[in-house]
Amino acid sequence: QYCRSKAADDGCKQFEDRLGRTYFHNSPLSPEMVQAWAGYAAHEENQGRPARAANVYRRALVAGNGHLNLWQLYWGFLRRQGQTARLLHGVQQALRTALEGRPDWVAAAALPLEGAG
Repeated sequence: QYCRSKAADDGCKQFEDRLGRTYFHNSPLSPEMVQAWAGYAAHEENQGRPARAANVYRRALVAGNGHLNLWQLYWGFLRRQGQTARLLHGVQQALRTALEGRPDWVAAAALPLEGAG
């Protein structure tokens, strides 16, 4: 598990407990689960742990690949971190997987690229 010990918890246990075991791609995430992932990633970023936040975002996208708002939160994180190359890769990955065949989401995927230059 991500929080390996009580001493190394750093507040992540409250989020990990809410997430429980994720059964990838078997069913869509509930709005509560999407919010739990988003809150967890925001917590890590707010604590000044961008590497851990990035890992949480990546785990969230495995569990909720089809949720545009998770992708948008991840892209915003990458933009705030100044990771333009990774942002471009993330948008391309989303367009190849989750957003493929979803023209309503393609415009949303273009927005982070405009902001990144």
